[in-house]
Amino acid sequence: MLVYWLAGNLAGHQQCAGFFNNMVNDIKKAKQRFSWQRNANKGLAIKVDSETNTALEIDGTKFPTEIAAEIFVYGVSKIIDDRLSQVSPDLKMRQAKELVAQFMSGDWKAERTGGIHLLPLVIDAIMLAKGCKAAAAQEAYRQLDDEQRIVLKSNLAESMSAIAEARKGAEIPELDDLLS
Repeated sequence: MLVYWLAGNLAGHQQCAGFFNNMVNDIKKAKQRFSWQRNANKGLAIKVDSETNTALEIDGTKFPTEIAAEIFVYGVSKIIDDRLSQVSPDLKMRQAKELVAQFMSGDWKAERTGGIHLLPLVIDAIMLAKGCKAAAAQEAYRQLDDEQRIVLKSNLAESMSAIAEARKGAEIPELDDLLS
């Protein structure tokens, strides 16, 4: 975050801007260096290091039964938490049940549940906290990595809850005139 701030605030100074922009690009590349490739049909997970062109292949069928069960429980809880990370607390349990039913029916690829519900709340909360316009709040949010987004959402949770409560009583406008 500090690097992004420095690069942005020193951008007017040509000597510093190049240095910090290169540093930001190096950080972005480092985040992309390692990736996962998965082949669920064969029970394989492969961690790839694109810089050294090496890989760690993990064969899920080779784990002892008790370890495989622990990995399953850990994994399914993380998947559900991840998919529901942008769902308001009052909708979470219902959508968790729907997500499990979706998986049980064989549908893995469906879009994350509820992502649309929270992003506007986060953007509204940023706008409220910083007094900025929606486009600026969206751009600032886009520049954050996943860890920073989690911290931000935690810090803005109270504001987001208040915004969600205010929305519940809001009158929904008719859009027919905009559709013709």
